[in-house]
Amino acid sequence: MTEPVVVARTATPEGHESVLTAARWAKIVEGHPEMVDHLETILQTVSQPDYREPDIAVGRERMFRRGGPERWMRVVIDLEQIITAFAQTNDPA
Repeated sequence: MTEPVVVARTATPEGHESVLTAARWAKIVEGHPEMVDHLETILQTVSQPDYREPDIAVGRERMFRRGGPERWMRVVIDLEQIITAFAQTNDPA
């Protein structure tokens, strides 16, 4: 079995590595084309979030950072990888 292609790596504030695979990046850009120029903001959101909360899916977390193409950047991660990322105008809960 081949290893997934890694586009980028970052770490949470606790030091847990989180990777963004090529497959996940393609899915993010397909669903949210405005994100194509915001890879660095996605990584900063994971490494230096302004706000965090549990996701509705068990084992996942939502990380928020001010900025990006809208008012906030939201990145959903699990224990090992970035799941999705998108911009949002409303404040986190």
